Amino acid sequence: MQFKRLRLSGFKSFVEPVDLDILPGVTGVVGPNGCGKSNLLEALRWVMGETSYKSMRGSGMEDVIFAGTNARPARNHAEVILFLDNENRTAPAEYNDAEELEIVRRIERDAGSAYRINSRDVRARDVQLLFADASTGARSTSLVRQGQIGELINAKPEARRMILEEAAGISGLHSRRHEAELRLRAAENNLEKVDDALQTLETEFRQLKRQARQASRYKNISGQIRGVEATALHIRWHQACVMVEETAAQLVTAGAQVSAATQDATTANVAQAAAHERLPALRESEAEAAAALRHVLLEQEGLEAEAQRAQEMVARLETQLATIAQDMVREEHVLQDAAAQETALAEEKAAISNAASADEAEMEAEARADMDTAAQVLADAEAQLEAANRAMADQAARRQACEMRLKETAVRQAKLETDRAKSLQARSDIENNMYADIDLSARQAELDELISVYETARAGFEATGEELSECDASRQAATAPAEEARADLNRLVGEVTALSALFASADDARYPALVDKVEVAAGFEMALGAAIGDDLEASSDTQAPSHWRDFGSERVGQDLPAGVEALAAHVTGSQLLLRRLSQVGIVERAQGATLQKQLLPGQRLVSREGDVWRWDGFAAAADAPSAAATRLAQRNRLDELAAARDAAEAKAHQTASALEEIETQHAGLKDRHEAERIAAQDAQNAVSVGQQQLAQAEAGAATDQAKLQALDTSEARIQADMAELEAARKATDEALKALANEARDLEDMDGLRGCVVDKRNLLAEARARFDGFYTQRQAREQQLARVQQDQASWQERAEAARSQVSALENRRGENLAEKEKFTAIPEALAERRAKLADVVRQAEARRQTAADELAEAETTQAAADKT
Repeated sequence: MQFKRLRLSGFKSFVEPVDLDILPGVTGVVGPNGCGKSNLLEALRWVMGETSYKSMRGSGMEDVIFAGTNARPARNHAEVILFLDNENRTAPAEYNDAEELEIVRRIERDAGSAYRINSRDVRARDVQLLFADASTGARSTSLVRQGQIGELINAKPEARRMILEEAAGISGLHSRRHEAELRLRAAENNLEKVDDALQTLETEFRQLKRQARQASRYKNISGQIRGVEATALHIRWHQACVMVEETAAQLVTAGAQVSAATQDATTANVAQAAAHERLPALRESEAEAAAALRHVLLEQEGLEAEAQRAQEMVARLETQLATIAQDMVREEHVLQDAAAQETALAEEKAAISNAASADEAEMEAEARADMDTAAQVLADAEAQLEAANRAMADQAARRQACEMRLKETAVRQAKLETDRAKSLQARSDIENNMYADIDLSARQAELDELISVYETARAGFEATGEELSECDASRQAATAPAEEARADLNRLVGEVTALSALFASADDARYPALVDKVEVAAGFEMALGAAIGDDLEASSDTQAPSHWRDFGSERVGQDLPAGVEALAAHVTGSQLLLRRLSQVGIVERAQGATLQKQLLPGQRLVSREGDVWRWDGFAAAADAPSAAATRLAQRNRLDELAAARDAAEAKAHQTASALEEIETQHAGLKDRHEAERIAAQDAQNAVSVGQQQLAQAEAGAATDQAKLQALDTSEARIQADMAELEAARKATDEALKALANEARDLEDMDGLRGCVVDKRNLLAEARARFDGFYTQRQAREQQLARVQQDQASWQERAEAARSQVSALENRRGENLAEKEKFTAIPEALAERRAKLADVVRQAEARRQTAADELAEAETTQAAADKT
């Protein structure tokens, strides 16, 4: 099967249906980052049954559905269709009738994925098995993702084995083997359940037999119980009649007592009604008296609270009056301080104004002019000195630069000499030691010998692998017969065990049935069951309720019809049935009706199928086998199974021995194959080491040659640099000679520096004289501004103090008036409290009288209720 075409719709970035043709050869997908190349590979993995959303680079499997953009809405489903070429008919049998396979996977939001193959709904497991049989799949190594090559290189042997199995086309067998093992386990579980069911049925069978015996006993006892119950019911009926007569007499007496009690109750009800009529009025009067008392008490509490509030208000007003008096004293002091400060500030202002002289401004202007003149003279002198300094600095800088160049040239010349010496030494070392330790021909010979050893080891490994494959085939061929023989043996053992358990339970009965002692020839079980029936369930023990007696082995003195064989000839194991079976003939079904007229009294004919013809004309066709016939058939089956079990054990032992021999051979081949694999791997590692050593030797020779070439280049560069440095040194010496001639032409700098110092001193004196006049004037102006600011501040404080004194006077008058008002309130409240106390006592007396009357009425009503 080959991939032909991939169709995507709504899958990740492919919102519209897109077809990708996969043509023969190599199909490449090229595009910029983010165009959907990886989405094509993920679509292939997804349609082949990928179940991990992490492999799809999402937080859930529904993330493969197109999520929408600013310009396009999201989709509710995604679908990927993969077309496979099946012209070679290599697909599984159920899909091999079509030349092209169409595998569809569709996912809808909140609905999960659905799979179809050629328009048929299938499971995800079916799709995965289809691709596994083709040695590919969603997680196949043929789909290479980022970083997978490194994982394969570092993979463990188990992971590499999976790759080899996929390449060999047997990876799908593991999945099918796993399913087969699951089915085998399920079959084993079912067999265990069947065994449990058989044991349960056997237990139920024993219980039913016990219940049948109990039911028979129940039927016998039930008749006795019904007779006893009838007698008991008659006695109870007679006693009930007597009780009815006695109860009628008691009823008359009780009627007279009820009439008397009814009259007494009527009288009590009248008294109770009267008491009920009085209670509402008494309760209402008691509630009114209590309400009046509560109202008076609340009014009394309100007067006490009002008196308390008046006293608290008087105390608070006295405190406020004391505070106002203190504030007024403080404000008076502020006014006095303000008047004193205004007088002092006026005197200070007059003193400052009188301190300024009349010619101070002219002296300050003259000092400023002298300072400007001295500054201009100093600037001219400093300009001359600056020009001389620049010329000298330029000359010093050029001289220093020349000296630095000479030092650098000397250093570089010394370094170049050192480098040339090192280069010559390195050349000598390389030429002396170039091929001292490297013998390429010897290393090549060693490598050829190692390759020969590796080829021999690999050939032995491959030969052993072929033998191991043949042994695997032999083991697989021997495994199936061994497992089949073991399964047959287990089946026979299970059936023998079940039947043995069945007969063992019968042997444990108190009175064993005769059927368990009788042996009948195969094929005659139905005939014996039809001839004797349930009588076979009777015991041979004479202590049993139903049993067979032993009358000896004498035959009955009458013969069966001519040509009819007695059934006794096919039954052994007990002489108790001989007399019965000697009068039972075994015939073919077609002869029964013809021979029935020849039967003597007590005789009967039976067929192997279970038909019965009796001497008195009764005939019965074969029906379901009786329990005794089934028991006999099972006993014969048990004998057959015992023989078959022995044969199965021999066959199982033979196949197991053959398989064990093959397993031993396989284990030896496997160990030898592993040893040869290790030897081949060691030889391969030795070849790799030899190749690396040869490559290192060749690389060392190439490196030495490259070093010699680099030394030639370096020596040529050093020679050129030394010639260049010699020329630069000569040029620098000539420049130094020229600078020495220019130094003699420069003027003496000391005279210029002394002149500049004198000019700076004159400027400092002029600036100090001007600063003195300027500082005095600034200090006077600042003092006058401060004095004026202090005067304004004290005026504002005096005005604020006068306003505060006026406000305090008003507040003191208001507080005195309120104090007189609240002082009079307690006297007025005391008179009201005295009057209200009399009202409270009267209200309490009225409420107590009403409560006593109400209690007396309730007591009377309670007494009436009791009667």
